[in-house]
Amino acid sequence: MSRLSGFPAGLLSLTGSQSFGVNPKDIADIISPCVELGELYLLSKQVGQAIVFTAPANGPNPGQGLVVPAGEVWRVHAGGFFISTAAGVTTDACLIVNISGATVPISDMISVAASQVRMQAFDHAPFWLQAGAELGVMLASPVGVPTVSVSYILSKLRA
Repeated sequence: MSRLSGFPAGLLSLTGSQSFGVNPKDIADIISPCVELGELYLLSKQVGQAIVFTAPANGPNPGQGLVVPAGEVWRVHAGGFFISTAAGVTTDACLIVNISGATVPISDMISVAASQVRMQAFDHAPFWLQAGAELGVMLASPVGVPTVSVSYILSKLRA
């Protein structure tokens, strides 16, 4: 039997092993290292999340993205953004994740010319995010105001 001194974030939610607020001391009866079931548990926790950026500006647009709430851990499975530009509106854009003030791109930067609709999926999947992390979009040198929507498929777990 394996005795745990601490649990990784989201484990008790993933396994459903907490009973009336009491954590198990031994989890060998719950978890066996023979068949990988994590993705099957995550499947039942999947949800779609989408957000439309209102008046996006040049840069990472902090505070407009999808923020992981306190007490949750997210497993991000897939996602992307759609950008629609009107006549005379252009921009370059990429998906980003912001963790503790560090902005990291998770897709290629694409150029969107005037009067176009473009979409871009992110390249780095899947990954985990802790509370406070933000999924968003970075715009570079926008001319005018494009319409930007970001959508993700993720699994939400209690931390």
